[in-house]
Amino acid sequence: MLEGNTVCVPRPNWERRVKNAESQWERHVKNAESRWERHVKNAESQWERHLEYVESRWERHGKNAESQWERRVKNAESRWERHVKNAESRWERHVKNAESQWERHLEYVESRWERQLKSRGCWAVCIE
Repeated sequence: MLEGNTVCVPRPNWERRVKNAESQWERHVKNAESRWERHVKNAESQWERHLEYVESRWERHGKNAESQWERRVKNAESRWERHVKNAESRWERHVKNAESQWERHLEYVESRWERQLKSRGCWAVCIE
C-alpha cells in the first residue's frame, strides 16, 4: 500500500487478528441469541407456572368460597332451627303461664263469689 512516498506494511498476523475478531463477534452474537432464546423460554415457562398457580389459587378460593358458603348456610339453618325451638318453647311457656293465670283468676273469682255469698248469709246457694 502506497501513501505518498512511504510503504505501509500490514502488521504481522493482522489477517489472523481480523479473523479472530470476526469469529469472536460471531460467537458473541451466537451466545447473545442463545441467551435471549433461553430468557424467552424461561419467561414463557415462568408465565405458564404463574398461570397454573393463579388457576390453582382461584380453584382453592372457589372451593373455599363454596365450603364457606356451605358453612354459612348450615349456620343459618341451625340458627333458624334454634330460633324455631326457642319460639316454640316460649310459646309453650306462654300458654302454660296463661293457663295457670286463668286458673288463678277463676280461683280468685270463686273465692270472691263465696265471700260475697257468705257476707250475705247465702250458704244454701249451689255454685255450679
